[in-house]
Amino acid sequence: LSVSSFAVSVGYGLNGNPSGTNFELSASNDGFFSNFSTPTAFAPITGGVTVGVAGLQANTTYTFRLRARNEESVATAFSATASTTTYSGPPPAVSVSATALGVSSISWRWGLAQDATSYSLSQSTDGASLGSTTQLTFVRTGLAANTRYGLKVAGSNLSGTAPLSAASNVYTLAAAPGAPAPTAVGLSSIAFSWNDGGNPAGTVFTAEISANAFGAVAASSRTIGANATLAGLSPDTDYSLRVKSENGDGIAGAYAALAATPTLAAIPSGLTLTQLSTSSIHAAWSANGNPSD
Repeated sequence: LSVSSFAVSVGYGLNGNPSGTNFELSASNDGFFSNFSTPTAFAPITGGVTVGVAGLQANTTYTFRLRARNEESVATAFSATASTTTYSGPPPAVSVSATALGVSSISWRWGLAQDATSYSLSQSTDGASLGSTTQLTFVRTGLAANTRYGLKVAGSNLSGTAPLSAASNVYTLAAAPGAPAPTAVGLSSIAFSWNDGGNPAGTVFTAEISANAFGAVAASSRTIGANATLAGLSPDTDYSLRVKSENGDGIAGAYAALAATPTLAAIPSGLTLTQLSTSSIHAAWSANGNPSD
């Protein structure tokens, strides 16, 4: 017996009967209790033969039997039976989810497809094959940082292959930027730059500055460049700088930090002199925004 989802091929021999003997093949899906049919009525057979029986139900057990008839239409008893179960048909489509594991690896996961024996994997961008697996997860490594990758999955069995799943796309994590370094310092602003960490063009960086160890952020900037100028600062004040990258899905990584950098002091203003005696003068001026300590 050769089986598919909706058909069975039944092979048999003449068992000593001469060529041209009439044979009948009958089938049942309840062991010939009440439901049976005759896919092949009495017909002359020459040599061994294989008969295809189509139009069957998927995932159903069928029992087959044969009998012969001589030229005077006297039929034999039925042969011993043979049984088999049709396949269940191709498995259903699956739903796939993805998780970025790091800057160079992604994990995909999907639910069990009933009766699937393996799962074929393909890139969602161009359909290129990524092989197959019997597992319900697939981890891809050696990928580029902050880059979008996608996967489609289709379950398979002996009956065929399911439709491809919807694409499951996700970005790898962005690589951490290099530590920022000041490039210009003023009274109320600090410009600094950093190494992009090997991230692709278009990667978003968030730069922040604080005068109290980031208990509060004094100024910040989101940029796709590897530099920023943060303004609105106080003169002669130590500021800590930090920067982080985020991937195309908006997931941010760890900060890269720079030790405190002071802004320039403002030039004092409003100097006044008052003579106190023949040997002393009192001088007074405005701090002009500089801190008192």
